[in-house]
Amino acid sequence: MLPLLIAAAVLPSCMEKAVEEEPVQLSVDIYESDLSLMQGDTYQLTLVVEPLDAEYFSVEWTSLNPEIVSVTQEGVITAENMGEALIKVTVDGVSATSIVTVGQSPLKSVGFAESEYEVALGETVVTGIVFEPSSADTSGTVWTSSDSSVVMPVGPGEFKGLSIGESFVTVNIAGKTANCKIRVAQGPIKPGDFLFDDGSVCSVLLPGKYPVAVVFYAGNPTAEDAALKAEHPKCTHGLAVSIGEDLTSAWQPAYSACGKTVGDWCDDNSDYESPITGTDSGAPLNRICGYNNTMALLDFNSDLANRGWKVAAAVEYCYYIIENGWSLPEGTSGWYIPSAKEMSLLVRGVHEGNIWDIQDDSSPNLDIVNASIGKIRPDCVIAGGSYWTSSEYDESYAYFVNVSGGRASIAPKNFENGLLRFIVAF
Repeated sequence: MLPLLIAAAVLPSCMEKAVEEEPVQLSVDIYESDLSLMQGDTYQLTLVVEPLDAEYFSVEWTSLNPEIVSVTQEGVITAENMGEALIKVTVDGVSATSIVTVGQSPLKSVGFAESEYEVALGETVVTGIVFEPSSADTSGTVWTSSDSSVVMPVGPGEFKGLSIGESFVTVNIAGKTANCKIRVAQGPIKPGDFLFDDGSVCSVLLPGKYPVAVVFYAGNPTAEDAALKAEHPKCTHGLAVSIGEDLTSAWQPAYSACGKTVGDWCDDNSDYESPITGTDSGAPLNRICGYNNTMALLDFNSDLANRGWKVAAAVEYCYYIIENGWSLPEGTSGWYIPSAKEMSLLVRGVHEGNIWDIQDDSSPNLDIVNASIGKIRPDCVIAGGSYWTSSEYDESYAYFVNVSGGRASIAPKNFENGLLRFIVAF
């Protein structure tokens, strides 16, 4: 019996050695298997590993669509852009996923970056808006102006100044509104700008405004023309030329019967300075004085003693005023015949030397002016020829300026093919 007992005692010990421990099978999951966020939101995902007391050695979080949802190695996700993303977590080689859907955030508030903006007439200004959250849906945004004749919306947050003044503009996004003031001011004046019937000046044509002249000189003409300064002291901004057709006339057809200059008559009978000038650099030839000269010519014509030898250029001027004087805005000088200097300015621009001595044929300023006239009346551009001025040389001759170069010259007063184009100070 003893051997049998020994065998029985040994058997349990051998069985214990044959049984080995099975490895723990991990179960990995993300608690938020399907999650919805708004753009800009962050969220901490919850990792679930079973059994709860299981040991594991590596955890890796990844986003298969990082441009939509990004994730840190701590499982914190950020909704970057609208769309759908798959988030994956891997624990010791065992993975789980979560679907995250990102929508656009609702708007909480909207406002302008500034309470007031300023824009030059005819120019545009882009207003800045701020809204919370920055990722909010701004589709369907509406921009309005309290006075569209002053400021007009032309694009998202972009407004154009149409008239000098101010207007309040409003942005409306899904019923949430904000407003700011836009002030329209006169911008820098330069040759080629349009002078409008309301007195404003702009480099572009504006809706609802009628252009009456084109600027050819930006500066203060009253600085040299005492009569203009006395009678129109606000005309300190520049000179503009008519966009109307040229007139053709002699300067003074019956000058020989007159026996004297208009200047001589003015010295004795008029409050205006004589329009007569010599050719030296310090003479009125090189001065802006067309308003004074034109008024002097009109004074001469108004004397019944001169009815037989009127200055025809001034007569044509009167006809022009009757037909077109109404179109000029208040605060301007009214139309007048340019002096030799002013006509040269129109053609050449500012010339530091004596306009009697100009030799070349360049006309850069006239090219700019004609480009603007052509936008309104292509048939009225100043294409060529010799233009009478209000400047007188002597009993027989008056000054004209040729549009090739802007040089001052003289012609007999009875020359019938001289051209006239009137100007205005503003």
